[in-house]
Amino acid sequence: MVIATPFAKKTKFYLNCKENYFGGKGIIAFGQRRVELNENSTAVLDWGRGVWPFSQEWFWGNGSAIIEGNHFGFNIGWGFGDLKNASENMFFWNGKAYKLGRLHTEIDTTDYMKPWKFRDEEGKFQFVMTPIYDQVTDTKVAFIQMYCHQLFGSFDGVVMLPDGKKVIINNLLAFCEHAKNRW
Repeated sequence: MVIATPFAKKTKFYLNCKENYFGGKGIIAFGQRRVELNENSTAVLDWGRGVWPFSQEWFWGNGSAIIEGNHFGFNIGWGFGDLKNASENMFFWNGKAYKLGRLHTEIDTTDYMKPWKFRDEEGKFQFVMTPIYDQVTDTKVAFIQMYCHQLFGSFDGVVMLPDGKKVIINNLLAFCEHAKNRW
């Protein structure tokens, strides 16, 4: 997924690319804890360049897995830049990308550990994320601040393919974050 996001001020922009399905093999060790990656392990590569406003806020979620023997993934995001003409909302199924419209969300920002609900305008993407862990970043030095709730959780829901087939997704470990930064 590649998007060039404009901002209200014409000198500000963000060019972003997110690539799902990077595979991994091997072992990750944290002290005595070891996690083995196998052929079903996936990751996302997120890179970008731009000139951003000093203050910015966004929501971003992403995940991918092998479902029914096929590659499934999604990328959702809102709140960052001027998205009236385009968004980064889409899902992937078996090597194809499917564009989504605006998302309707239910998120309690006073209690991030409550379930998060997502659905697109056309009913092609409907999910509930049940948070498992909230990785909070709150770093402030003078007037510079990085503040983010990055929630990892279980996504349960359904996507609708163009041919009408419903793909049921259960217990997909993925994330969604809410960031408010000043830098």
